[in-house]
Amino acid sequence: MESADIERVLTEIRNFMNEFKAAYDRNYAQVGWCDNKCNDLVHRLELEDLSYHEQAKLAGEHRAVLKDRRTSKDAVALLAPVVKWLETAEVKRR
Repeated sequence: MESADIERVLTEIRNFMNEFKAAYDRNYAQVGWCDNKCNDLVHRLELEDLSYHEQAKLAGEHRAVLKDRRTSKDAVALLAPVVKWLETAEVKRR
């Protein structure tokens, strides 16, 4: 393998590893957003005088946000060990 090929492969690997961190950050932020949205929906159910149909609509929204939160939280759980390892490896490399 030539030097240019090795450099290209290493660049692709580095970009791939950086995408892990970006995906982790996106999903971590999404979990926070979902937490806030769930709180907003629950507060509306608690504090507003809503009809049965409005309550049902809010419950559907709440369920959708909870599903989105679960998806993002699962991704964070999967990516966290890799990101931690990458950060440790980055510190050791310096």
